[in-house]
Amino acid sequence: MLRGQLVEIISGTVFVFIGLTACAIAPIRRSGVRLFLWLGIWSAMYGTGLLTRSPAVVAALPNWFQIGVPYANAINAYMVVVVAFLAFLELSVGRLRLVIQIVIVAGIGVSVAGIGWFVFGGSEDKFIRYNHLVTVCGLLVLLMVLAVKKLSDKFLVFLNRRVLAAGTLVFVSVALWVNLSRTLQYETPRLVNHLGFAAFLLSLGYVGVQMLSASERRLLSIEKELEVARQLQFSILPIAIPEIQNLRIAVSYQALSARLCNPGGYHRE
Repeated sequence: MLRGQLVEIISGTVFVFIGLTACAIAPIRRSGVRLFLWLGIWSAMYGTGLLTRSPAVVAALPNWFQIGVPYANAINAYMVVVVAFLAFLELSVGRLRLVIQIVIVAGIGVSVAGIGWFVFGGSEDKFIRYNHLVTVCGLLVLLMVLAVKKLSDKFLVFLNRRVLAAGTLVFVSVALWVNLSRTLQYETPRLVNHLGFAAFLLSLGYVGVQMLSASERRLLSIEKELEVARQLQFSILPIAIPEIQNLRIAVSYQALSARLCNPGGYHRE
């Protein structure tokens, strides 16, 4: 049994490790925190889903943990779509951001219905077709935006459109092939599906790293400019206070403070 599920176990472990690593890196960065956090949660959920659906892994778990596995699988199956589009939300602006928010709300609605139905004794797959419909609609919108350069420049905030377009195209092609093969009663190797998701996830991670690098360079440039301005301010201050008979002069100087309020700029007080 273990030998037959080795691909799922190894793939699930790798995705969980990538997800936890991304979640651990996110808090120590000054920018791009939410993007890497959602990508990490997405990867970890995908990997956890592979592991908890493996009978060999479930059999090795404590009895008290095995009871919660079906509920964890139901939550994972429905909510992974919501987490995925939350990651895309960090890359979008304008009307595309509104469209993705609508997809997220629809995904949450389907998830609540599907998970609630399962908790109260229904089938886990009762609402899964609607979950797939939300996923397909959202991916088609993203694929259209990525395919048209003008739309990408207007509604997306990253630097390299081709990498994410290639990753999305691979993922969508694999998803369509898997669903078509099921209709034709042809069993596609599961490794193909995992590789498609890996390509998609890596393309998103690459875009995120590019955004993070550009933001870090911008913040470093701003900090250097602030340091130069601070030195200029101190250079124009008088060295000593004038001494005038029968007149006492007191001077207080408080430098302008700056604190980071968002990945794109500073808020001054």
